[in-house]
Amino acid sequence: MYQVEIETRELNQVRMALEQGRNVSRFNGLLNIFWGLIAAKCVISEWAVERFNWPILSLYIWLPTFIFGCICTWVYAGVTLNKIHSRPLTGRFVSAIWGGCLMALALVGMGGWGMQNINLHLLPAIFSVIIGIGFFIHGVIDNRIVFKFSAYGWWLGSVGLFYKPDIDALACFSLMIILFHVLPASWLWLRDPVRNSQQFENYISSEHN
Repeated sequence: MYQVEIETRELNQVRMALEQGRNVSRFNGLLNIFWGLIAAKCVISEWAVERFNWPILSLYIWLPTFIFGCICTWVYAGVTLNKIHSRPLTGRFVSAIWGGCLMALALVGMGGWGMQNINLHLLPAIFSVIIGIGFFIHGVIDNRIVFKFSAYGWWLGSVGLFYKPDIDALACFSLMIILFHVLPASWLWLRDPVRNSQQFENYISSEHN
């Protein structure tokens, strides 16, 4: 009887750990999809403004969308984080890596806009290298092959962007965001619940064997 109670407690702990991981993964995954779409929309809008010479400042493209995204993220986080009591150590590492990548993107972007002698259409290529680094390290830490393939896609795309630093680099960069960021994140967001269920079933099988 006592042994059964211990096993039941262990199974409940495993189930709770997997559920906690699922909540964290789905929270991060949905935010990745959301912000990826926002970035792609802003970049393609920037390309359209330059291509067709529309009298619209870049500030009006990025600032309202960024404010909208922050409000949505704040509301979503306030609702969702109540279900997440702790984060796994790997999640903290991943957050730190992407935080560093975002800081690098911001510094490169501000530095590029502030320099007069640099071709601003080189920025998408530089951004692609940094994002590729983030995806590769994320894939290694989280053992997700899809993120490693995303990294390779970003790096290969950056080569083309370096060789063709013109206005169309913005359109290509927007497409890369969809292909190598939004689609992988969407696939994992849909796949994670199934993966966690399989992990729990495998644990049960191993315990019984």
